[in-house]
Parts: sequence; C-alpha cells; structure tokens
Amino acid sequence: AFSSVSKKAKVAAKQRARLEQSQKRLQSWGTAKAHKQRKSLEKRLVTVPAVPRDEATKTPTLHAREARGALLYAKHFDKRLAGKTVLAGVRFRIDAGDKIALLGQNGTGKTTLLNMIAGEAESDNPKIETVWHRNTKLAYQDQLRRGVQDDVPLLAQLELYVSTERARMLLAFVGIPERAWTKWPDTLSGGERARVGLALLIAGEKNLLLLDEPTNDLDIAMIEVLETALKDTDAGVIFATHDEVLVKNVATRVWSLENGELVEYRGGIEGYFKGTRRLEADLPQVNETPVAAPETPAEKLERL
Repeated sequence: AFSSVSKKAKVAAKQRARLEQSQKRLQSWGTAKAHKQRKSLEKRLVTVPAVPRDEATKTPTLHAREARGALLYAKHFDKRLAGKTVLAGVRFRIDAGDKIALLGQNGTGKTTLLNMIAGEAESDNPKIETVWHRNTKLAYQDQLRRGVQDDVPLLAQLELYVSTERARMLLAFVGIPERAWTKWPDTLSGGERARVGLALLIAGEKNLLLLDEPTNDLDIAMIEVLETALKDTDAGVIFATHDEVLVKNVATRVWSLENGELVEYRGGIEGYFKGTRRLEADLPQVNETPVAAPETPAEKLERL
C-alpha cells in the first residue's frame, strides 16, 4: 500500500510541476486568451488528480538516425543584408545531442544563420567551409512553412517516413482531425501547420534539426509535447526562440548573435541574462574525423 501511495504522489508532483510551468509560461503572454488559460490552470492546480497518464498519451520518441560526435563543423559564415553586417566570421561546431538555443532580438541574424546552415542562403565569404558527418540527416523548419510540403496531402507526407498506421497515429496525436488528413497544406491554419510540422519531426528521424521559433502558433499542450520530444532526442538541435521556459528546460548550450558575432554563454539562460560569456581561445576541432559531404549544403538537406 505504501509503494502505491508513493507512486501516486510522485505522479501528482510531476503533474503539478508541469501545470505550474505552463502557468509561468502564460504569465509572459499578456493576451486575453492567455489570461483565460491561466485561470483554468489555477483551478486545476487546486486538486491535482494522482492518476498516472495513460501509456497511449505519452509523447512519441523523436528518434535520431545514427550519428555520433561532430555532426557539422563550419566557419567563414559572413553576411551583410541591406548594408548591415548580420554575420561576421561566424564559426561553430554542432555535436550529436547538443540542444542549442539561439537567442537575441529580431533582426540580429538568427534566421539568416539557420538559412545558411540549411543551404538556403550563401555566405559572402568565398572561403566558407562546412564539414559534415557522413551520416548527418538535416531537417529545417522555418517560421512559415514549418517543414510542410505544399504539394503533398498531409497523410502522404508522413507516409514518406513511416507506415500508414503510424502516420495516422501521429496526426491524431498532434490533434489533426481525420477529415483533414487527405487535405492539401494550403487549407491549414498556422496552428495546424505547426502541429503537422511537429508530427513530421517525430516521423522523420533526422539527427540535425534547425527550428526557427518552433513554439509559434502552438498551444500549451503541444509546446509541452515539443519540449519533451526535444529533451529526449539524441539529435543535435538548434532552435531560435523567445520562449524562456523552452530554453531553460531544453537547452544544453546558449548562443547569441551580437553585432554579427556568434557568442556562447555559460550557465544557460541565466548566464545569458547575466552576460556570462564562454571564453575560449578557439573552438575544439572535431574528435572523430567527419567526412565532407560530396553534395552541396542544399543537396545535403533532406527537407521534411
């Protein structure tokens, strides 16, 4: 009897922590909708049911294709836009398992950096160098398309990666109604597109994920699904975001673009706010020798 009570107490404690975290996230959102959601959470926090979640409702694991060590080593990323330097001599290394939060105000070059890694923008420096692990499989989800192809029905997009049964399960899991599964993406709302993008991330099993504002248009429940999936995956992830809770709960490294310079901070998001830079004479070279991809970065990208 004691162990059963103890187990239920642990489950209740986890659920309370999750609800309080959601409440904290909503506190930074000043909309009427967020206020209504906060009130609802307050009522739920009064009595938290001590019943484990059904196994079927757990977040599907975001598996990553096999790759260890350095997924990408890059240098000489330079870019000027509208007469302004947004990237200046940027160099970096991304390892499997890295969860990198890319922070900074709008216009500092976060999207430009992601576009350049994905091969959708070119460096102004002809000496640009990108060295990929031979097994790197890249997925890029920008703010608009969210990795969704415009010319393929939703179910068919997931069936490119998984069985029909699993594709149906994933669409149901992210809250896309069955009547929409055979529809074209141009009928989707922003929130629906973001949900489909999340399902595609889980189905694709890529090992290097580039995510531009991934929580945009997602409700709290789906943000928590995304958060859990990113925490549990072995993939390397770079996510540009303004969501402080996502950074705190997921990021193992924090980057910021400041006057074109890529700066890394120690101590997570708290270190970022304190200005605690990571001081290194140079980035370490790759531990295991990766193999330069024979194709271009754009060809290397396998878009979801």
